[in-house]
Amino acid sequence: MAAIPGARVKLFFDGTKEVGFATGLRVTEDQGLMRIDTLGEIYSREIVPVGRTVVMEADVVVLNEATIRKLGLLPRGGTLEALVFPPMTAQVVDRVTGDIIYQLDGVVFERQTWRVEARSVMTLNATFQAIRVTDSEG
Repeated sequence: MAAIPGARVKLFFDGTKEVGFATGLRVTEDQGLMRIDTLGEIYSREIVPVGRTVVMEADVVVLNEATIRKLGLLPRGGTLEALVFPPMTAQVVDRVTGDIIYQLDGVVFERQTWRVEARSVMTLNATFQAIRVTDSEG
């Protein structure tokens, strides 16, 4: 895969909700490991995978005052609305080719920080948890 410079990628949710141009995007995929130890043995017998976690943190330039709530990425209301809010799918799209570079499934909003400064555009930093991430190869 070629390098993607600057704000060449856009972030979409559920294929239609465009968040904006990504100025920074970090996806962390961790594989949880557990050591299998035996009493009386100094070395572990093996190391086995026991789980995987995915976290996406996105820095985006906000388009048309599209906030997380206005885009429907964060539930309005109280506890019940938060509990029944469905997980989403996020796509990282190359804005030049239109290709999906990465897809995250089972995405749930975690936190946001937005910033407005004089003589500047509105920027947003948002963190999401996901179940899995796949690239263009699957």
